[in-house]
Amino acid sequence: MDRQTRSSAMAAGALACMAALAAGVHALPPSMPGRFIGLALLLAAAPAAAAVAAGLLMHRLPSEQRPPWLLLAGASAAAVLAQLHPPDHSLDAVTAAQLHGAAMFLVAVGTGWLLHQVHPARPSDRFTDTALLVAVAATATLHWSPETGDLAVDLPRAAAALVAPMAAGTALCFALVVAIAGHGGASAPRAWAMVVAAIFAGVAVAPLALGRQLCCTAGTWSGTAWTFSWLGLAYACVRTAGMREGGERDGPEEKSRPWLLVTPVATTVLAAILLDAAWRDGVSQVTVTALSVVAVLLAVRVSQLLLATRYHRAQRVKLGQSRALIEVSHALSSTRDLDETLRLVSYWTTRLLRGRGACIELVSEDGEWLEPRAVTGLPDDALRLRFGVDDGFTGWVVRHGRSRTTADAGSDSSVHPWMRPHLRDSSLASVPLQYGERTFGALTCMGAAPFTAEDMELLGAFAEQAAVAIENARLFRQVHYLSVTDPLTGLANRRQMERDLSREFAAARRGRSLVAVMFDLNGFKQFNDTWGHLQGDEALRRFGSTLRAETRAMNMAARFGGDEFVVLLTDADEESAQVFVARIRARFPGADAGEPFSSISVAAGIARFDARMGGPEELLAAADRALYQDKAASAARPRVRT
Repeated sequence: MDRQTRSSAMAAGALACMAALAAGVHALPPSMPGRFIGLALLLAAAPAAAAVAAGLLMHRLPSEQRPPWLLLAGASAAAVLAQLHPPDHSLDAVTAAQLHGAAMFLVAVGTGWLLHQVHPARPSDRFTDTALLVAVAATATLHWSPETGDLAVDLPRAAAALVAPMAAGTALCFALVVAIAGHGGASAPRAWAMVVAAIFAGVAVAPLALGRQLCCTAGTWSGTAWTFSWLGLAYACVRTAGMREGGERDGPEEKSRPWLLVTPVATTVLAAILLDAAWRDGVSQVTVTALSVVAVLLAVRVSQLLLATRYHRAQRVKLGQSRALIEVSHALSSTRDLDETLRLVSYWTTRLLRGRGACIELVSEDGEWLEPRAVTGLPDDALRLRFGVDDGFTGWVVRHGRSRTTADAGSDSSVHPWMRPHLRDSSLASVPLQYGERTFGALTCMGAAPFTAEDMELLGAFAEQAAVAIENARLFRQVHYLSVTDPLTGLANRRQMERDLSREFAAARRGRSLVAVMFDLNGFKQFNDTWGHLQGDEALRRFGSTLRAETRAMNMAARFGGDEFVVLLTDADEESAQVFVARIRARFPGADAGEPFSSISVAAGIARFDARMGGPEELLAAADRALYQDKAASAARPRVRT
């Protein structure tokens, strides 16, 4: 325990001892000598302890948090001064009553200021809440105080008789709100101490409201309540100092909770007054006026609460949309696959706008068509459609680069006829997909109700985010394609071939058949020397086209390097590989090939997977040996054109 916390604990212990002493003195028989003097000292010592505790607390608080505790210290000092006057009917007694009223008024103002510091709402809401509590306390005081009669001609005592109970009631309302809301939290001990102080203060000033006797005198129940009231306030000050030193703070939710109880507390007190008035079968004109003021303040506060509810509802919707956009961003950033990105965009469009479905259309490479690439809530047949950019609902969006909406897509003539039966009575909203200055598609959503301006704004914001994700996925696909593709022939490059060969070799070890065929262009070096490298590149491109045309999708054709190519044939044997090689030779360079390509022929080496091979490189080495055997054989025999 640090020094400050230990000091706070010692002060709290001293106050507990004082409370025990007060209880003990009040328990003494009335005839006991010194009892009255002890009570009188306690009546002055209790508020003095509160004044000292509040003064010490102010030194530990920031300057902007000191004013309410300064008011509470002033209230304690006024209570001490009130006890220095003898309890008789002299002018001093009237002054004491005024001091008691001033003390309670300062307690009410100080407690209200404390709550004002943590009120989370706007100044107008704070003012209405404070005015409502004060009005309720005043109405309760006016209603339950009897006719004061002789006090009416004694203005100072009349003021004390009305102000003190009203202030005590206001302080009690404030303290109850703080205590109930802070129950179980870090502020609970302080809050309940202020409740105790407010309750005992209300009991202490009750004689003034009743107009029977002066309050807070030694030897009376009013004086006893007065003592415990200031002890409670002193403990609240000590407890606050300990919380400050211990680093505890009220969170935003704890700050906002007390003020949620202002209207229910005020309404409850108002209901009690009305029930009491009905029981008495009559109410004074002053009480009626006060009730009217309270009713007006309640109407104003309820209106403020309704406006705040609508505002917070709208804020919650926007917050939910923002969270959804963040979630979408995370989902889109987790994939680089274009098809998966398009699917996610379509799915989240439907979810964000609570629609019936969505569709993404991208502009074709020639810029003439819009091609659906992902749909949600529509048949997959829609992916085989094409819509002209120069007409149609989404074509207009792409051409003009602006959003568009219709309340009944089923009857809109600009919607494609194939789509209308599927849209029925749905509304339709479409926004362009743009990246920089380029519009490359449209994002469309189908809804059950017409889309609002807020919906279109959300769809547009999502389309901007989706456009970036789609463009990134396209660039990633392009970069990936370039990294595994030979730029001259369009076949897989050597890196991709080695990856696929390792995978297929592992599958062959598990029982799948695999044959590697290596091709080489006979006379290619001489062809280059004779016709030049441009014609040599054209010969390589033509051979690459031949391999793409004759190779099944399940197999892979790659440029191994120079004029060497490799084809991996899965689920094949040597006989089927021979047939494949014959088709390649028949197609390239072709029977009708003229100069210069007629001088090129194709050599091929075939190697089948053998379980004794140690790795993929041995399969390639076997195909390479077979290739050179074929080249040697073709060099020894004259070439025959077929």
